[in-house]
Amino acid sequence: GVSFVEAMNAVASLVGFVPAEPAWERRSRDRQPDLSITERWEARRKPWRGSSTWRYLTDARRLPERIVRVAIGANVLREGPHGSMWAAHIDAGDAVTGWEERGPDWRGFATGGAKVLFRLGNPEALRLCVTEAAIDAMSLG
Repeated sequence: GVSFVEAMNAVASLVGFVPAEPAWERRSRDRQPDLSITERWEARRKPWRGSSTWRYLTDARRLPERIVRVAIGANVLREGPHGSMWAAHIDAGDAVTGWEERGPDWRGFATGGAKVLFRLGNPEALRLCVTEAAIDAMSLG
């Protein structure tokens, strides 16, 4: 027997086909957002007890209310569309550079934003935890 790739190449050579890796191309948006990253962040409401984002975080993701309140107090959470949450990426100057978008059926990052770090907790802490996503970091609380 031969591997699938060897068989594919043998058949392709018989018919004159040259296989190539598929090239995924992101569909471009028709236009860029009208507002800056900072303006878009500030335009969104902070989650509140009972909001769609609050329920997603505390019910679906099982985050303790205390952690959600700390994140809201640190100004790193916003209400996203359709019950999703936005978790801010903050640079060394405390400016929002973008945000992770996470919801029941959606995962993404702010259009035009820059990934830096989601930071939550005491900046003078002696320990650091690196996670893949903001929601994972909040789950450690």
